[in-house]
Amino acid sequence: MSAVPGVLLLGFLLHSVLCDEFGVSLPGRIEAVRGSCLTIPCSFTVQDQYEKNLHSGCVASWRAADRDQTVEFTRATTGDLSMKNCTTTVHDITQQQQGPAHFRVDCGPGNPLKYTFNPSVDVRVNEAPPTPTLTPPTLSVTEGESVSVQCSAPVPCLSLPPTLTWSPVLGDVQETLQQKQDETFVLVSTLSFTASDYKTVLTCSVVYSREDGTTTPSVRGTTTVTCAQCDKFSVNLPQNIKAVQGSCLTIPCSFKIQDKNKLDLDDTCKAEWRDANQTPLLDPKQTTGDLTQKNCTTTFQNIGPHHNKRYFFRVECKNELKWTFADTGVNIQVTEAPPTPTLTPPTLSVTEGESVSVQCSAPVPCLSLPPSLTWSPVLGDVQETLQQQQDETFVLVSTLSFTASHSHHEKNITCSVVYSKEDLSESHVSAHVTPSVRYHPRNTTVIFLERRHFNVTLKCSSDASPAVQIYRWYNSDGGKDSLIGDSHVLNIKVFKNTAVFCEAQNDLGINRSTVVQLNEQCRPTNTRVTVSPSGAVAEHSNVTLRCSSDASPAVQIYRWYKADGGTFSLIGNSSVLLMKASKDTAAIFCQTQNDHGTDNSTFTQLDVLFAPKILSSSNCSGDGTQMSCQCEAEGNPSPLIQWYFPGVSATNISITNETLSDTSVRSIITVKDAQWKDPVSLLCHSSNSLGSDKQTFTAPVLKDEKFPLCQGDVMIRLFFALRVVSLLVFPCALLFTVRTARGQKAQPAAVEKDRVSEAPVDDYQNSCV
Repeated sequence: MSAVPGVLLLGFLLHSVLCDEFGVSLPGRIEAVRGSCLTIPCSFTVQDQYEKNLHSGCVASWRAADRDQTVEFTRATTGDLSMKNCTTTVHDITQQQQGPAHFRVDCGPGNPLKYTFNPSVDVRVNEAPPTPTLTPPTLSVTEGESVSVQCSAPVPCLSLPPTLTWSPVLGDVQETLQQKQDETFVLVSTLSFTASDYKTVLTCSVVYSREDGTTTPSVRGTTTVTCAQCDKFSVNLPQNIKAVQGSCLTIPCSFKIQDKNKLDLDDTCKAEWRDANQTPLLDPKQTTGDLTQKNCTTTFQNIGPHHNKRYFFRVECKNELKWTFADTGVNIQVTEAPPTPTLTPPTLSVTEGESVSVQCSAPVPCLSLPPSLTWSPVLGDVQETLQQQQDETFVLVSTLSFTASHSHHEKNITCSVVYSKEDLSESHVSAHVTPSVRYHPRNTTVIFLERRHFNVTLKCSSDASPAVQIYRWYNSDGGKDSLIGDSHVLNIKVFKNTAVFCEAQNDLGINRSTVVQLNEQCRPTNTRVTVSPSGAVAEHSNVTLRCSSDASPAVQIYRWYKADGGTFSLIGNSSVLLMKASKDTAAIFCQTQNDHGTDNSTFTQLDVLFAPKILSSSNCSGDGTQMSCQCEAEGNPSPLIQWYFPGVSATNISITNETLSDTSVRSIITVKDAQWKDPVSLLCHSSNSLGSDKQTFTAPVLKDEKFPLCQGDVMIRLFFALRVVSLLVFPCALLFTVRTARGQKAQPAAVEKDRVSEAPVDDYQNSCV
């Protein structure tokens, strides 16, 4: 079948199409604003034989009136041609692109579907936008009648709709986007109000945006609303208004007069407020709006209890205009405490993660001293707006926006309001809302309720809102979990390495506890003490002892004891014991205890380093043939004992050493066939790396009886001083004889088991010169 031109049907302002023919549906004419965008609504049909040739690869274009030249639209986008949608949006349209335009479809090489459709759409590009249409153009109403006036403007492009504004705004405004029969759009703004003025001229302004960010000049349309019965005196006041004592008060007020008195309303007019007894409310600081503009809004300062009355507005001019608006008054209610703020919504039930907005509104009795609003806690963003109500009073609205969290559940969100007074004092008031937040279980834990040997009672605890509905218990065995219970409480017999966890579920989700090891119960074992610092410590230094043990359940009581003879003394009751190191510190052990018994550590003896000390048990004894002296010393490291015996024959001397303990040694020197007749001295010298000690044993002329020990360093020093010359050569010979007899080199006598010490070579040794 050959292509047949589309037939124009004059109906519904659309170019329609015949069935089984090439046809296109377009508006006959469409208007655009220069520099803006334009959407051309378009749909088409093809002959049945070409249906199979229509696919998503087909390309749309627009041809001029002669159908040969392409209209170069800027950044044109077209609908899905495979669905026969040829609606096209053109950007940044210019006047060079206006005129008739035919839609053409081209499905590519080798595809027979290539067709330019008729009729065309007449594209008009205007510099100024079209004037809005007001419906009705004029209107006559009665006082108190509800009035609705519509303002409509075409929408050439949905992505850049026009902006409509009313002046004056007498009531509520609603906007709707409407599609016409030719599939173009129009924006309709409806102003609804109650008639009250004798004559009102309403203006609707329209502004279009261009794609470069600029806007068109404003275009206006007007309509006139007349009210023959509205030609009378009237005042618009709030019925009641609240004030805070000591603050200021603003009474919103506007009035109307008869048309014949309009010229009398001039600068000579004054405002007065009178009570029912015609007593004026006098305030030298009173301020009033522009009466020539019928604005009688008045602000009074320092409101007090005596203002608790009903007042009426009066206008008095220096001409015939003198009028008290006695039909309408305002009740002033003065309170010492400010009004409680209003929270919206009053109750809050949300789900965790949900966006939440809470509003706190407080009346503003006086604009010059508005209240301050604060939130506690501040959970998110806060925005404040000053809103005018229908009675023209004001309210301050603070909006708190946040994302609901489980941490907000049943926690008060408080809005605090502070009203300032003219004496700089303040009044405080607050209100709060307690949110109920729904959240899935969290912080699920296993709690031990009771343990009797191998039998354990466990409880599954979880934080959830709404409360947990389902509990499950699992045994965890090497990554394999097996269900062992489905109640809040679990009774279980514990075997070696038993591990369990619980699971809590409500409507919003599931949460699991960590795995809990239920080991077999036993008394403490392997109780041990660790010392810090480890090893040997200096005397009087700080030492820390720690007690540890293997126990299940854990150790509950620690005790420290020291050995005191055959008894033990308690010296501490915590896991750590702090003490000063001393050579006299006795052996210490710790004891651990849990519900199943006690266990003791082994004894710990501190290895305390200290300088040698010769003990009081050192002494001498003898008879007519020999003398024997023993020197006992203690120290850590174990001390070395050395003897000094000037004036005594080395051939008749023997020395034996023995170890008494890790820190104590004894050295015995024996002199046989003693041959001195004058008193002689033997010096015991004990030393280690930390210091030394010494003691002198003085022997008088030998007699046939034992003699006691005589001490004194002063005597030794005196004795050495008197005999130094006579003994200078003899000790050297004696020392040589001793060394030769033993076959050893000269060295200090060491405190070692079963070893004889030789004469030491140190500061006390006699030297040969």
